[in-house]
Amino acid sequence: MRRTLESKRKVLVAGVMTIRNEVDVVRANVLHHYSQGIRHMLVVDDGSTDGTAEELEELQREGLVRCFHHTGGYAQAAWTNHLTQVARQDGADWVVPLDADEFWVAPGSRIDAVLAVAPEDALHVRSMNVVQRRSQVTPDVRGLTSMVYRPQAQFTASHQVDDLMANEQLSLVEVRWVPKWIYRPSPLRSVDTGSHFLSGPVGARRSTPDIIFMHAVLRS
Repeated sequence: MRRTLESKRKVLVAGVMTIRNEVDVVRANVLHHYSQGIRHMLVVDDGSTDGTAEELEELQREGLVRCFHHTGGYAQAAWTNHLTQVARQDGADWVVPLDADEFWVAPGSRIDAVLAVAPEDALHVRSMNVVQRRSQVTPDVRGLTSMVYRPQAQFTASHQVDDLMANEQLSLVEVRWVPKWIYRPSPLRSVDTGSHFLSGPVGARRSTPDIIFMHAVLRS
């Protein structure tokens, strides 16, 4: 009974994202994560020239995101940590650091439902590479629906991987990406570029099988 009551507790889950030139997927990304219970989206456009900024403004008018704009160096870590603090001030219980080519899911549930019963401060979430069919040759959001192929990822990202790819012994889609952290926001907590490492005071943390993110590592 206790777990049933706890599972009904509402949590505010914030998604934070820095993007550049992702007009083909930004709306699909926002709508997907909204369906997963991430209802507070903070997105910074970093100097896009392809219509991404305009799409974000439309999403903001629809009440689906809060958007920010920046031009200059692609300072993903700095923006992730800044947006985390904005989310904390807005009352977020959890922060999910997103990329435009990532689609996070909680199989059989929703992300907010999983986080509502998680007592930890942070969860380590693994990735799954997904690949489009070969016939998808133009950048189009409908290409995401063809991403039903999963390569065998046998290698973890490292300097050795760079050498293997340079020698054409390894494809980018075969690389097993380092898991990412999702976490409760705190004034002293921060992540690196990619959100693979979590710094600052953190209590209990663990890897979770209940949430994964599908990584569209290559798009037409």
